[in-house]
This record gives sequence, structure tokens and C-alpha cells, in this order.
Amino acid sequence: MLKPAVVEFSGVFCLTFMVTVARGGSLQSFGMCLFLLYAAITFAVQRVSSGQLNPALSISLLLARGTTFGRAIGLFIAQVAGSLAGGFAAKAIGRSAMPTLMPGNLVAGAVCEVMIAFAVAFAFCSLTLSPSAPKFVLGTCIAGILLAYTLVTYRVSGACGNLIFFLGPAIANMRFGIEWAIYPAAHIFGSALACLAFGLFTKRTFQPKDDSTVEEALSEVPPVESGRASQSLRASQTSKKTE
Repeated sequence: MLKPAVVEFSGVFCLTFMVTVARGGSLQSFGMCLFLLYAAITFAVQRVSSGQLNPALSISLLLARGTTFGRAIGLFIAQVAGSLAGGFAAKAIGRSAMPTLMPGNLVAGAVCEVMIAFAVAFAFCSLTLSPSAPKFVLGTCIAGILLAYTLVTYRVSGACGNLIFFLGPAIANMRFGIEWAIYPAAHIFGSALACLAFGLFTKRTFQPKDDSTVEEALSEVPPVESGRASQSLRASQTSKKTE
């Protein structure tokens, strides 16, 4: 558990710091920077931590029974800490840009954030929890979704896209506006809805046990009925005990 947490902390720190610094530039340059950074860092960390890099996604996976409690909380703490470290590091060099909702567009901004949270979480579940999915495209896929979202909705929702880009910079710069009531709720709601929708869509009922996650379990068990697989496992264990 320590290694995934350290990896998530490092990945979130790099993302938060670099994206906060880049947010002060033009929209096009910021979007491309976000795309390249997210794709590269997700690819680098996904073999260790599954590449969540998102506190809302970690909690939502827990609600959707896609991970264990200890792993979800551990990664959540590491992600929030990484976001805080990245926010304070950006402030130290004079960069304090952060996503901000436009006055008069609060409802539209909240809806946009729910939609991006849903899209990112559903893509994550589809590429991580499905045994046959090409997991190496996870970073590129999510980065592409965030790029398109940023270019389209930046002037409406501030293009938060991921809570790490808001939490750290907001606390580092002591900004406590209406965004605190909208961004976290919108992202947790959208991510949880996506995880539950994925579970219903694929009809997966695989349960994590011990400290393993569904991601790990699905990568080890062939795509057959879970009941039949568990019966075969019990039969083999019984035969070993008899011998």
C-alpha cells in the first residue's frame, strides 16, 4: 500500500504544480500542456497505482465497490497531500492560477463538471476494470477527454476537470469561494454515478477480498463466470487438503 500511495503523491504533485503554472498562459497552450502531462504521468504510474490521480475517483470506486476501503483512503490522502504540495510549490514561484466558476454560470458550470467527472470515471473503469481492455491507452484517453473539455467549457466552468487542480491551489492561496460548494460535490457525484453505471452496464459483481482490489482480481481471473471460477478454486483447495 505504501508504494502506490507514494506514486500517487508524486504524480499528483507534478500534475498540480505544472498545470497550475501553465494555467496562466493561453487556452490552447494550457490545453496541450494538460494533455501531454496527464498522458505521460498516468502512463508512468498506472502499473503501480492504476493511475487514478483523482480523489473523487478514489472515493467513487470505493462507493461502487471497485476497491478496498484501506486502499481508497490511503490513495485519497496521498492525492490530497500531493495536490496541497503542488499548490504551495506553485505559489512559492508566484503562480496562483486556479479554476474559477464564472458569475452567472454557476448551474451551467456545475453541470459541466458533473459531465467531465462522469466521462473520466467511466473511461477509467472501462479501461481498468475490464480484463480485455487495452490499459496502456488509459492516460491518452483521459488526457484527450480533459483536453476537449478544457477547450470547450473553460469560460463556463473554469475547466477544473480534476479536484487536484482545485484543492491545492485554493488552500495555498486561501481562496474559499462558491467553488468549494460546487467542485467537490459535482466531481464526487459524477464519478460515483459513472462507477455505478459501469457496474450495472457490465453486470460485474466481483468482490475484493483481503487487501486486493477489483482491478487486481480481474487481471488474475479469466473472463468466466465468477461463481464457476470460485467453485473450481474451492474444489482444488479441497483436493489439496485431502491429499
